Amino acid sequence: MLCSALNVVAFNWLASPAATELETRVLDWLARLLHLPNGFLASHSGGAGGGVIQGSASEAVLVAVLAAREKALRALRAQEQEQAHAGGEAVGAAAGRGGEGGGGEGGAARSGGGLERLVAYVSDQTHACVKKACQMAGIPSSNLRVLPTSAASSYALLPCTLQRAIDADTHAGLVPFFLTCTVGTTSSTAVDPIEPLAAIAQSHGMWVHVDAAYAGAACVCEEHRHHLEGVQRVQSLALNAHKWLLTNFDCCCLWTQDSKAVQNALSTTPEYLRNKASDSRQVVDYKDWQVPLGRRFRALKLWFVLRMFGAASLREYIRHHVSLACWLEAAVIADARFELLAPRTFALVCFRLKPLGQAGSNKEGRAGGGQGDEGRGSGGEGWALNEALLEAVNSSGQAFLTHTVLSGTFTLRMVIGASKTERRHVEAAWKLIQAEASRLIETTV
Repeated sequence: MLCSALNVVAFNWLASPAATELETRVLDWLARLLHLPNGFLASHSGGAGGGVIQGSASEAVLVAVLAAREKALRALRAQEQEQAHAGGEAVGAAAGRGGEGGGGEGGAARSGGGLERLVAYVSDQTHACVKKACQMAGIPSSNLRVLPTSAASSYALLPCTLQRAIDADTHAGLVPFFLTCTVGTTSSTAVDPIEPLAAIAQSHGMWVHVDAAYAGAACVCEEHRHHLEGVQRVQSLALNAHKWLLTNFDCCCLWTQDSKAVQNALSTTPEYLRNKASDSRQVVDYKDWQVPLGRRFRALKLWFVLRMFGAASLREYIRHHVSLACWLEAAVIADARFELLAPRTFALVCFRLKPLGQAGSNKEGRAGGGQGDEGRGSGGEGWALNEALLEAVNSSGQAFLTHTVLSGTFTLRMVIGASKTERRHVEAAWKLIQAEASRLIETTV
């Protein structure tokens, strides 16, 4: 309300020095809290890196894709010019020797190569916003590689899978330019191994973006910080403070180690926006770090959260939710009628009611790696049973669950993330799930 009442439109530094400087400062604070490398901090990167607040993770990944596209196309053009120059010298030398000359297989043979050669890589668990961003950036849909994951890897993208895909594309003359690694996927909060994936991408000059929209907030806690190992190799990282960091919507924090690439892709300076401060290049104009021109004073609410709660309280808040999810995980394992379908990493529990006749020992608490016995529309008993359970719980008005599909299995999702959630609420929700499951089993048998 305060941000709206102030009605700041801080598109450049001159429009609101306070809004700009506060945003730079507060994002450096949060970066330090996450233990991000200095390359992501405006105050320690010599101007090469820094943070900016976007409206959503979808906007953040679009900015990353546009920056990566511009950087890749510039490199391609430079390479083609170099090859054309080398080819011209070779032709001239051949002509001087009385050779036939003619066009060999130089850069000229590849001239015109551009967007149609660029390839982006995601996993089958990556958020759909990356596909949309690639579409908006003009990347052909056929050039988006959706790489498979499985329960065996806990739905994380394996480095060997990425390497095979890149090898095939480079052999075909294509140019890998963008990779998304996710810390906390939407379906199951899987975590892609940043270090080995980014190392592979780095060897091909690719832009690596880390989507930590949900689970990045957990990395304020030391015990979760290992999920960001290898982040020093990536070019950008996004975290939604409005998801799990007590900040109201919208507030997506985007950090980059290559702000020049971002500005090369997004900077526009018509005469009516020119001013001495911007021309001096001593200030930040956030209009050049985002798609729109105008922007709200989003940094103020994040500043209030960090100042009022502090690091210790934010860690306590995250740990409270994780502990409640641990309790729920144990409760699912304890009831032989249910099974876990993915590891619980943060505060999301993925489970299902076993198909009738399969309830028994639940020592592992997990269904054979999440491999389902049915698919959507096939009429499988387990699918229909859990679909009915989801509808029953949500129709009660006492709790609300969502679902996903993991390895062909209809999966129930219960995430704990509301600021007022207590143990008694989780216990009540689980008792409701158990009661509705019992009712469904009785009416089905």
